[in-house]
Amino acid sequence: MASANLDSNTAELQRVTATGARLGSLAFLWQRHVRPHKLYLRRDLSMAVLLNPKVGTQTFRTLLYEGLQKLGSAPRVPIYYPVNKKRRLTFPPLPEYLHFLRNTAKYQCYAFVRNPYARFLSAWKQKFANCHLEESHLRCTARVLPSVRRFAAKHNLAGGEAGSPVPFETFLTWVESQEEGRRDHHWDTQRAVLNLDRIAYHRLFRIETEYTDGLMEVLTRAGVCADLVQERATRKVNSTPALKKPIYNEQLAERVYKLYRCDFEALGYEEDSWRDAA
Repeated sequence: MASANLDSNTAELQRVTATGARLGSLAFLWQRHVRPHKLYLRRDLSMAVLLNPKVGTQTFRTLLYEGLQKLGSAPRVPIYYPVNKKRRLTFPPLPEYLHFLRNTAKYQCYAFVRNPYARFLSAWKQKFANCHLEESHLRCTARVLPSVRRFAAKHNLAGGEAGSPVPFETFLTWVESQEEGRRDHHWDTQRAVLNLDRIAYHRLFRIETEYTDGLMEVLTRAGVCADLVQERATRKVNSTPALKKPIYNEQLAERVYKLYRCDFEALGYEEDSWRDAA
């Protein structure tokens, strides 16, 4: 069933991508998630990797940086670019970025995807589960937490008071109030983050079963040593503590499924897979 879904969706994505290609780069300018710092582009290899937050992105960045550093790769952008030293090794020059926007169909595009239940839960765990302990511990949390607290207070939900925990259900209700494509990339749909409606991907790797294979295929193509990838692929760079008790029940799972139904259908994940999310 999942394979059939993926085949039919791939055909649909290819059709829509052809339409997007005719629109040229202007179609992408309205997509907030397709930005240089969220891509690894290699025009010389006709390869593009679109990064999907909460789906092994930190491990990918770390391995890529270490691999390129061992190769002695030169920075791809000048020192005056507003990115740190590590990012200068991977950040695409503006001409290359614009070329990708205008010629996406000429690139073999890759991305890593994840069960929407697990991805959404991971976003809450990392950004909000312990925000009451240190409200500015993460840049993303500090930026959006005031909005979450105002929303909670307005709707009489737990988490409205400063210094209080933000429960999973409050976070879910807040995200439900937001339009797809306008949310933070950590909890927007993977359809929006990866522009599944405009890009026909060469491969989408499931993090649950294909992460190491995906890293090996993409990073070795970029010149990273296979031994380094194999050695480091299973190390978690940005893991969050395990929860003491399950968060999902049937009611919450139903709401999350409704919120991310497009991802479940496009990526072939099962509706009842919430029982395995942790």
